[in-house]
Amino acid sequence: MENTNFRFFGNKKIVANLPEFLKSLQQNGMFQFTIGTDSIQSRGKTLFYTVLAYRIPTGGANSIYIKNVTPRIANVTARMMAETGYSVQVAMQIAESKENNIVISSIELDINADRQWKSNDALDASIGWVKGIGFKVNYKNKDSKTSLEESPTFTSGSLMSTAFADKLCKKYAR
Repeated sequence: MENTNFRFFGNKKIVANLPEFLKSLQQNGMFQFTIGTDSIQSRGKTLFYTVLAYRIPTGGANSIYIKNVTPRIANVTARMMAETGYSVQVAMQIAESKENNIVISSIELDINADRQWKSNDALDASIGWVKGIGFKVNYKNKDSKTSLEESPTFTSGSLMSTAFADKLCKKYAR
């Protein structure tokens, strides 16, 4: 993985030790974890925000994230596959850690199921990749919410981690 500095959503504080952080979340009853990546083009580069989101037992959700920057990836299908790759890297890093027994509820894909969108070209390959390594997959459909403004409490139609990633793209890509 290119960047290993996870940061907290909102304050950018660095998570010093990911396995210990995850263990503390688990000890506090947080067991539903999702991973997703969104990207945006900015100033000749592609910025990827990969988010590990978790539900808080008393309500709501929070997340930590990693930002990676590459030269501009103009091809939408290639960019969607790169998003999938960043999510898979984080999921595998967590799954292979011997220091916790964190279970990733799903990897969320910021890829639209509607064939009218260019991102759809990467959907089948991304689903196959994620399922092929043993993770559950969720992706956009006509009922999915991908904006925190639209779904602030992450109701059943929302993609939790990609909603956070979308928010990061919009906030930091200026």
